[in-house]
Amino acid sequence: MPTEEQIVQALAAEPSPEFYQRMAKMPWKRSTSTWVAKRLMTAAAVFAALTLTVLAVPPLRMFAQEIIDTLFRRAESNTTTFEYDPAATDSPQAAFQFNGIEAAEAAFGIDMLAPTLEIEGYQIGQVYFDADEQTYTLEYTAPPGRGLLIMGSAVSDDPNDVPLIGADAPITPVEITTPRGVFAAQYVIGLWAVDAAAVDIRPTPNAEGLIEQEAEWIPDASLRRLRWQEAGWFYEVIAMGGSGDLPDRDLMQDDLIALAESMG
Repeated sequence: MPTEEQIVQALAAEPSPEFYQRMAKMPWKRSTSTWVAKRLMTAAAVFAALTLTVLAVPPLRMFAQEIIDTLFRRAESNTTTFEYDPAATDSPQAAFQFNGIEAAEAAFGIDMLAPTLEIEGYQIGQVYFDADEQTYTLEYTAPPGRGLLIMGSAVSDDPNDVPLIGADAPITPVEITTPRGVFAAQYVIGLWAVDAAAVDIRPTPNAEGLIEQEAEWIPDASLRRLRWQEAGWFYEVIAMGGSGDLPDRDLMQDDLIALAESMG
C-alpha cells in the first residue's frame, strides 16, 4: 500500500467535487433546451451543463441474453424511481484525483487500461480513482459541447453496479479486438432524465430515510456508451454531445470502438 506522503504527492492540486463513476447510475435533469447532469447525493450537488442534440438510435441486433443482462440491466419500463441517501458523501480517504495515469498507478499499484489512440481535440485531463469501490475514471478535455469519459470498475456481486437502461432501449452488440483478445461489447444510446420543474428543492425522505426521484428514459439523447468485460473488470467508453454532423468533433459508435480497441 502507498504511504500517505506518496498519495499526497500524486494528487492533483484541486480535488474534484464530482466522481464520474456514479454518473451513469443517476438520472439527469431535463429542461426545455438543456440537459443538466446531476449526481443526486445532496441538495447542493454540483451541476454540469451539457447541450445535447437529437441522435438516431441504431438498429437492435439480437445477442445472447446472458451477455445483455451482465453488461446492462433493463428496467421494467421506460420510467423508474431512483433512490439515494441525502446524508451520503464520498469518502475523501477513498476517492482521489490525479494529474495523470502514471501517478495513479504508482500510488495504488494498479494497471489502468487507457486508449493509445489520439483523437484531435480530446486529451486526458484528470484521473480519478476510488480505492474502496475499485473504480477509476479518465476525464478528457474536449471540444465545446462534447465530453469523453473512460471508466473501469472491478466486477462485483452487486447487481446495482450494472447500469440500468430503459425497457425499450436498443442494445447493439459489437466485438472489440484488442492485443489481449476479442471481447463481446454492447453499445447503447440514451439516458435517464428528470423534469427540472418537478424537482423538489427540499424533498421529503421516505420511511427508509431515502430520497425518491422519478426519471424517464430518453432514447434519443446524445449520450453514447460502449461497455464490455475482461479480466475481472468492466470497462466503459462514454461520449457526450453531438450527432455526427461534425465528424472532427463528434464521437460516434465507430470512434468508441476504435478507442476501446486501442486500450492497453
